[in-house]
Amino acid sequence: MAKQLTAPRADTKKNIFNRVTNADLFIIVCSIVLVLTALYLSANAPQLEINITLALSAAATAILGAVALYKPALSRWTSFLVALIGANALLYHLDVYSNVCRFSREMNDVFWFSALASGGLMMQVFISRKRLTVDEQYGKGGKFSFKRNSRISTGSIVLYIVMIIMSFIALVPFIWMISTSFMTLGETINRTWVPADAQICNYYIAWNSGRFSIYFTNSVIIALTTIAGLLVVSILSAYAFAKINFTGKNLLFTLLLATLMVPDIVVMIPNYLTVSGQIFPLPVGRDVFPYIAFGSGRGFTWIDTLAALTVLFMGSAFSIFLLRQFFMQIPNDLWDAARIDGAGHFRFLLQVVVPISQAAILTVTLLTFIGSWNSLLWPLLVTRDPLAWRPISYGLNAFNDESGTQTHLIAAAAFITILPMLVLYFLTQKSFTEGIATTGLKG
Repeated sequence: MAKQLTAPRADTKKNIFNRVTNADLFIIVCSIVLVLTALYLSANAPQLEINITLALSAAATAILGAVALYKPALSRWTSFLVALIGANALLYHLDVYSNVCRFSREMNDVFWFSALASGGLMMQVFISRKRLTVDEQYGKGGKFSFKRNSRISTGSIVLYIVMIIMSFIALVPFIWMISTSFMTLGETINRTWVPADAQICNYYIAWNSGRFSIYFTNSVIIALTTIAGLLVVSILSAYAFAKINFTGKNLLFTLLLATLMVPDIVVMIPNYLTVSGQIFPLPVGRDVFPYIAFGSGRGFTWIDTLAALTVLFMGSAFSIFLLRQFFMQIPNDLWDAARIDGAGHFRFLLQVVVPISQAAILTVTLLTFIGSWNSLLWPLLVTRDPLAWRPISYGLNAFNDESGTQTHLIAAAAFITILPMLVLYFLTQKSFTEGIATTGLKG
């Protein structure tokens, strides 16, 4: 039996755990740290060119945090302004460090502690500003329970041990990569696990030497374009298969699922012949894409264009299947109510289906981003110019060939490559898990 305890309800405001207050206090703490470190660097390291603007930016965020603390209703709006100021301060830190890239150990620690405070100001926008009600905190009726700890079985202990061991095996290469990225070349040769002094300059050298700014920009544009086109095609197609009855629907859906059985390598050559204009004339030429122009002849090709890297991946059988299974969970009563109000399929899709299916749509978005970001073989096939639309995966591969035995720089470049995916996953993991877990469940 669980022991029931009654929570005090005399003062409701004190019983509510206020995330808004904690978020605003976090802003003020980061601002104070940024002000102190900026002033310290300005006084003791004039060569860093730390100016008073950084301290004034931190003071502004402290004022915004104080305003939000006094007026909780404004907390969400002030958080966006604080995030912009924090992002600007962080970029300023990186710009200053890229020009200096070396100073004493004490200055190094203070500088990056200041940059960490700027990052805290930027990331606080993701802290929930939603207040917990008394019922959410203590349970309905103001009661909460403490359950006695049940005895852990031997099988559970063995399972936990196995999971810990497997997690350690999976994380060791990742931890080694991060540690190596902060080492010197001598430490990597001696197979040291922990660097004696963090070499932040490795990231700056790798970024500039590998021209990652170009490849990073290409990958972002390719991924965003692919995601935009794929969501339009997949959402419309999935809705048609889930909610619209038409002749041959089941046959078409079966054929669509059958394409999942075809390996990508089998269709790579036909796709290449298509985008190069060797099978039939393409409606849009290399010099006019993405503007619409019609022409004929084999001179029209998508080689070395954004179209070759995006259009072919805007139709995904797996994404259509995943969204279709999710759309089928939506009760038909909602469609009947929408029809009574005079809504058609398109309005019902935009105003009802899409908002309900945010978890599944976010899952498709994340999977598409990962696939686009990691793509290497197809971009190598349809691009000739190394700087024309080749993604960051090619940049990492080229930098690996150029750097040779400089393992510390290669590790830094590898971490730069995977960092956007890690950040995106940590920000969306809850919705991603929900989208996968609930897909295909009726009721």
